[in-house]
Amino acid sequence: MASLKEYFAKFKEEFNLKCFIIEALLLIVILTLDLLSKEYISSFLSNQPNMTHPFINGFINLVYVKNYGASFGIFSGKTNFLIAFVIISLILLILIWIFSRNQPVPVKLSLIFLISGGIGNLVDRIAFGYVRDFLHFTFFDFPVFNIADSFIVIGTFLLVIYLVYSIIIDTVKKKKEKDNV
Repeated sequence: MASLKEYFAKFKEEFNLKCFIIEALLLIVILTLDLLSKEYISSFLSNQPNMTHPFINGFINLVYVKNYGASFGIFSGKTNFLIAFVIISLILLILIWIFSRNQPVPVKLSLIFLISGGIGNLVDRIAFGYVRDFLHFTFFDFPVFNIADSFIVIGTFLLVIYLVYSIIIDTVKKKKEKDNV
């Protein structure tokens, strides 16, 4: 087993600063898009009747909702618990992101999406005690969400799809190796 010193020497050797900076910039762009959209749309909707406005008629409305819980309103009113849970989750995700430099692009992208979405909602939770949601599908009943939520969902699906794909590819390779023996 390699020593910790050897591990960090290998990490330093494999670390690609240019890729890391590009990934960090993407994270910052997504986070900025989320926070600016929340600020702009919540301000805009505060001047609208019933704090709602059609966005894409028959498809999406802008509706201002204060979400005191997590997804689908679970843990509503448990702000301190949610803040602690998200901070711990973000620390783990950031460490995984930093120390998984050799991972394929879908894995790194999913981590960036999860981290940026998590930070965006965490900022709201700390600043306001709730998350500002504003996108509401009108053609089917779905909870109101925001840009951060969208990236969390996309990041999760991207990671799951990649993992399922990897398992299938690995299984096929092992079967071929077994058949060739």
